[in-house]
Amino acid sequence: MTRALLILAYGGHGRVVADAALDCGYDPIAFLDDDCDALSKSAAFPVLGPMTDIAALAERWPSAIAAVGNGPRRLELFQDLKRDRFATPSIVHPSAIVSRGARVGEGVFVAPGAIVNTGARIANAVIINTGARIDHDCEIGAGTHIASGATLSGSVVVGRTSWIGAGSSVRQGVRIGDNVMVGVGAAVVADIPNAGVYVGVPARAITSHT
Repeated sequence: MTRALLILAYGGHGRVVADAALDCGYDPIAFLDDDCDALSKSAAFPVLGPMTDIAALAERWPSAIAAVGNGPRRLELFQDLKRDRFATPSIVHPSAIVSRGARVGEGVFVAPGAIVNTGARIANAVIINTGARIDHDCEIGAGTHIASGATLSGSVVVGRTSWIGAGSSVRQGVRIGDNVMVGVGAAVVADIPNAGVYVGVPARAITSHT
C-alpha cells in the first residue's frame, strides 16, 4: 500500500519535511509551489504545479501537509487542505521523542531530535523544529513555530502564529500571546501578552525610534 504525500511549498523547510516523511514511510512525495516553472527541472521531487492546484489533486494525493515557514500563511493553507477534504497527517521524525501523554494536532511537523514531554498540547499546523524541547504541560497554539534548539520549560503557553526563535529559552509557567516573535537566543522570563518582536536577555520589546 502506497502512502502518497503532497507537500505545499518547495523551500528549505519543505525539503526537511520531505526527508522526514520518507523516513516515516511516505512514498511517493510531490510538491506544489508557486515557483513551479523554475523548479520543475531542478527539484529533487516532482513539483506538480502552483498552490492554486490544491483542490484538483485531492483524489490522487489524498494526504497533504503545509510546509510554509510563515505561520499565518501555513495555517491558511492547512485550512484550505481541510476544506478540500485532504487528510492532514502530522510528520514526526523517527528520532524525535513525543510522549504518549502528549496531544499532537493535525498538520504538525516534529523535526529530528525534538522532544515533546507529557501533558503537552500541540495545536494544528505547528512546527517543532530540530532539537527543540517542549517540556511537560506546555500548550502551543495553531500555526506557531518553535525554532531549532528552543527550550520551553514546563507549563508554558504560546498563542497562535507566534515564532519562538532558535536557541531561545522560556521560563516555566510563562504565557506568550498570539503573533509574537521571540528573537534568536532570547530569554523569556515574564509573560508577553501583546503581539510584537521581543529580543535579548531578558527578552524585551523592540521599540522603534523616530
